[in-house]
Amino acid sequence: MLLGVAPETALVPCGPGFLPIHWAVQGGDVSLINLLLEAAPERATATTAASYNSSGGLTAAAVSAQKDQPEALQLLLAKLAMVANKEGWLPIHSAASEGHASVVEVLLRLAPESAIASTREQYTAAMMAAFSGHAASLKLLIDAAPELLFMTNREGCTCTYFAAEMGHVDCLQLLLHRAPALAAAPTEGGFTAAHLAATLGQEATLQLLLEAAPSAATALTDKGSTPAHLAAEKGRTACLQLLMAAAPETAVVGGGGRAAVVELLCSLAPESAGVARNDGVTPLFVAVENGREDLVELLLKDALDAALLPTCGALERVGPAHIAAMQGHAGVLKRILEAAPQASEQRDIEGRTPLDVAVQHCRVKAVQVLQEHRGRSS
Repeated sequence: MLLGVAPETALVPCGPGFLPIHWAVQGGDVSLINLLLEAAPERATATTAASYNSSGGLTAAAVSAQKDQPEALQLLLAKLAMVANKEGWLPIHSAASEGHASVVEVLLRLAPESAIASTREQYTAAMMAAFSGHAASLKLLIDAAPELLFMTNREGCTCTYFAAEMGHVDCLQLLLHRAPALAAAPTEGGFTAAHLAATLGQEATLQLLLEAAPSAATALTDKGSTPAHLAAEKGRTACLQLLMAAAPETAVVGGGGRAAVVELLCSLAPESAGVARNDGVTPLFVAVENGREDLVELLLKDALDAALLPTCGALERVGPAHIAAMQGHAGVLKRILEAAPQASEQRDIEGRTPLDVAVQHCRVKAVQVLQEHRGRSS
């Protein structure tokens, strides 16, 4: 009745920039949507203000996709061209992000070309489904357009990367079944999904990634870090155990005079524990520096001699005991000395022993540990 008396009311926004047609599609009232389309067809593609998942606002079609209103969406698409908002979002991005599989199905039937559409930031609907953990929507999308498996955003991340990041096992299984090689695919900076899972402590997703591509355990970032380095640095014990139990196909060894160190470490310990970074730092050193006594014990369990191996380059060939003494990690220092008593007599490039380093840095507890060890040795 209002539209008959004052049709201009169809153009009046309220709330977060919502026009009457936005409210109508939220409720799925097809007759009301028809009335509004007749009264103000030019405003049917207008966007709302920014929403929580799209800074570019939403069109009426996108609102119907977000609110799981497939009938309203079909009506809108039958009468209007599909329009993206200023961020490049189409209704299929909203539907995939919210996990509305029935809406995704409608969109794939009515607008199949939208399956591979990317936003301005190069995100596809499949990436959004993987990130949000909506396996049903993800399956519909990659069934319709298998190339979505290999599409990347601006940082080089695929759907697999997002599923691994968020720990969505069902989505990751689906993706790796179709394309297992993606488990080791590098993003910008050389990070793989395995690096990310190890960093975040996503044990279940890391296991799936290593099963799909065992070589991912020793993949190096551009800075030379393996997943094991990152797991040790962040204290992800369970992930570190998985990486050490893995059987990588290759052990990556670089130049710069560290090949012999890496080769020896690889002969003493599982590959993922023994691959050094560009500066010669192994996961053991990272664990020692961060005071992770539990991880140090784990890393030395099958490779006691690693406690004596120095780094090279920037750290001036200091050993793990020097690092523990410098940082004042008394418990870690005890573990190292239990594994390799002679570590207390190691000297760095300046001729300093771990005790010298502990005294120099005023690490009282470390000094006590080393003096007690020296007394027992005497």
